[in-house]
Amino acid sequence: MSLLRPLLRLPVRVLPLRPLLGRPLPLLGSPGFPPPRLLSTSPPPEVGPPALPPPSATSAALASPLASFLASTSSYSASGAPPVPLFEALPLEPYGPGTGREPLSTFGQVSSRESLVSISLYDPALARAVADAVATSRELERVVGSLNPAVDEGRGLVSVRIPKVTRERREALARLVKERGDKAAQGMRGARKAAMDQCKRVLKDEESGVGKDEVKRREKEIEKACKEAAKELDDEVKSKMKEVLG
Repeated sequence: MSLLRPLLRLPVRVLPLRPLLGRPLPLLGSPGFPPPRLLSTSPPPEVGPPALPPPSATSAALASPLASFLASTSSYSASGAPPVPLFEALPLEPYGPGTGREPLSTFGQVSSRESLVSISLYDPALARAVADAVATSRELERVVGSLNPAVDEGRGLVSVRIPKVTRERREALARLVKERGDKAAQGMRGARKAAMDQCKRVLKDEESGVGKDEVKRREKEIEKACKEAAKELDDEVKSKMKEVLG
C-alpha cells in the first residue's frame, strides 16, 4: 500500500488570509526584519604551526601607508589651484540620516576654472544640502580655508570660489602634510611590529621547523625594508612641505 494514501485522508487546514491583509511587510533593516549577517572579512585563523612573514607581505604592508599619504596630499597646493579630488571625495548623506554616505562624485560632476569650482548635480533638489556640506567640511576648510558656496537651485548648480593662498594658509598646509606623514609613519611602525611579532611566534613554536638563524635573517630583512620605507616616506614628506610652503 502506498505510504502517501493515509496522508491524503488527513484534513487540510486553510489559513485565513484576512488577518494578514493590511499588514505591511517589514522592511529590510527594520525591527521586524533584522539586517542579514555580513560575511567576515577578517583573515582565517592560522592552521598548523606559524610561518615566517613573506617578504612580499611585509613590503605591501609598508607600502600601504605611503600610498595613503601620497593620495591624501596630492591635492595640497600653494598655487591656489582648486582641489577638485577633495570635492569629489566629500562624503554626503543628502537624503537624510541613515540613507547611506556616498562621495560627492556620486551625485554630480565637479569641474574647475581658475579659482572657481562648479558642482553640477544630477538632482537639482540636492543643491542646498551639497552647499551646506561644502561649507561645513572640516577637511576642505583645513586645505583651502573657509568657503561660502553660491547655490542655483533651479539649475542644480553649486559654485565655490577658492580663496587666495596666503602665508598663513601655506603654513597650515605644511602642518597638515606633517600630520599626514606622522599618521603614515605610525602605520609603518604597526606593520613592522606585526612582522616582528610573527617572527617571535615562529621562534617560540617548536613545531614550526624554522631555525633561529633563519628567523634572525628574516628579522634583518624586515628591519632593512622598514628603514628603506621610512626614508622614502620622510623624503616625500619633506618634498611636499617644500612644495606647499613655496
